[in-house]
Amino acid sequence: MRTPHSLLLRYLLPIGLAREPQGDVFLQHAMFVSNVQALRRWLPHYVRVHAVLAALALGVSAFLGTHGAPWVAATAAVAAALELCLAIAFAATAIALRIV
Repeated sequence: MRTPHSLLLRYLLPIGLAREPQGDVFLQHAMFVSNVQALRRWLPHYVRVHAVLAALALGVSAFLGTHGAPWVAATAAVAAALELCLAIAFAATAIALRIV
């Protein structure tokens, strides 16, 4: 059984999504195709999750900035920027996988 910590990581990042290629060339190619299909299926989910988290962090940052907590607001703004970077990276990867 998975721990809640590993479930959270699995929900937020594509850790353990792809399988390692094993066997001969044909089996390796089949696993590669399977991995690409799994990424095509799950990357839009990761884009949505990180876009929502970025919006929430930005909202918290704006709320705290207007209510006199600048240090916490700055921390939330940095978290929002990092979440936005993850959303952009996952979106670019999803678009690239759809093109290929």
